Amino acid sequence: RILLHSVIWHFYFKVEENGMTYFVLFSSQICLSLIRLLHYLAHSPLGSVTLLDFRPRQFVIVDGELKVTDLDDASVNETPCLSNSNCFMEFPARNFTLTCSLEGVCQRMNEKRNLYNAYRFFFTYLLPHSAPSNLRPLLDNVVNATGELRWGIDETLAQLEEVLYLFKSGSYLQNVTRSQNSGKTATNILTVVLTVFEHQV
Repeated sequence: RILLHSVIWHFYFKVEENGMTYFVLFSSQICLSLIRLLHYLAHSPLGSVTLLDFRPRQFVIVDGELKVTDLDDASVNETPCLSNSNCFMEFPARNFTLTCSLEGVCQRMNEKRNLYNAYRFFFTYLLPHSAPSNLRPLLDNVVNATGELRWGIDETLAQLEEVLYLFKSGSYLQNVTRSQNSGKTATNILTVVLTVFEHQV
């Protein structure tokens, strides 16, 4: 088991030495691993599971995959409702109102709560804004769609898997000129990430 913020500290030096490629691969894999975990929770045999205490310190990396350390604050109970007004989700930066289903529960609230927390604690800091130019629109789309809850967990997983495939296969390299400043940019972004995560853990 490795604490997530410890991995980020270690990876800081890898970026210093090797530049942008390591940062893009590392950050994308962390986010993909998180979404795979949340996808499992959304479709678990118990029902859709939400993590009520969703913070970076609640996660560790085991054999390269993100794991939850504490499920004491997890819940499988979808919020009951009589109207859409009962399906209100409040976050520090913005709020959402989901749909009240005919069955009298807020549709996919557990899934959506997990997804927005993934956006605000991970995606906004780890999905690289200085990614290769051909990948940047795809990553921006992932960040924007999750930040606005336009996608569910299934679509988010499919999109992140596609981005990582394009990066690993090198398909994105067509007509791309590598920037001489990419390593410096990646290091600056990781410095911000380190600062944010140290305040969260």
